[in-house]
Amino acid sequence: MKNEKLYKFAHFLAGFVVILHGIGELDYAHGSPWFFFIAGFLMVLVAAFHHRIHAIFGNGESILFFIEAAVQLFIVFHYFERGKKALPFAHLFAVVVYVYVGYIRLVGKKPFWKKGK
Repeated sequence: MKNEKLYKFAHFLAGFVVILHGIGELDYAHGSPWFFFIAGFLMVLVAAFHHRIHAIFGNGESILFFIEAAVQLFIVFHYFERGKKALPFAHLFAVVVYVYVGYIRLVGKKPFWKKGK
């Protein structure tokens, strides 16, 4: 139950960050804010219907983590294109975490910090 709430929170947080990035893109004429709004809305929708998605896909939820990581990676490249220095690395850290969580969910392994327990 605790892990389920954590995964649901992770989906909400990722969607919220992507929507915020889309709001920030409204200030620039050459950006694509609708991509970020749609992707963020889909992430929040996945979080809202987390139980049904888990029931349908079972362990396929890891694919959702990989998709969220891809959207975050798109944001990283977008920030580098803008000339940002430190902010892309925060999103890059999120990409690494999402890929790792997606991987351990896909193969059914325990996280590295629980190996000895």
